[in-house]
Amino acid sequence: MIDLEDIERRIKRIEDKLGIVDKYLYNFGDLPFILDHRTWEQIWQGMDTRGISLALIGLNREQLLRIRPTFSKTRWSEITKELVEAKPDEITEGTVQSFRKIIMERIHELENMGEIVVSRNEDRPNSSLDSFEDKTKETFIEFQSWLNSVFEKA
Repeated sequence: MIDLEDIERRIKRIEDKLGIVDKYLYNFGDLPFILDHRTWEQIWQGMDTRGISLALIGLNREQLLRIRPTFSKTRWSEITKELVEAKPDEITEGTVQSFRKIIMERIHELENMGEIVVSRNEDRPNSSLDSFEDKTKETFIEFQSWLNSVFEKA
């Protein structure tokens, strides 16, 4: 008979050793390059457009272009409308981070349920756990200049 408690203890020791307990081995900016189209669609299900829009603030043009096809044309129009109509003084780093956290928690939840798999270092060539060490901190940018830079050619 398999001892589930023993397996859980072993998993906990491995997680502790790797330093991934309650942490992610990726940050929000990594996700466009890690997740596939179908996975994004699962993540977006049931999420509100405003929350998604605010979470996307700060991603560069390449990251946005990778995510854009995961939305219908109508939903992407709603997202861009939210961003264009957003009041810059209402957008804070805390707001953006809180919506990103919701998405990260959704990803973690889907992973735990076995619905999705997020690639780790073994799935990504030329990467190691060290390259993912502290992905919890990201730099915050000025909203209006970001908006102009990523949507000027769209």
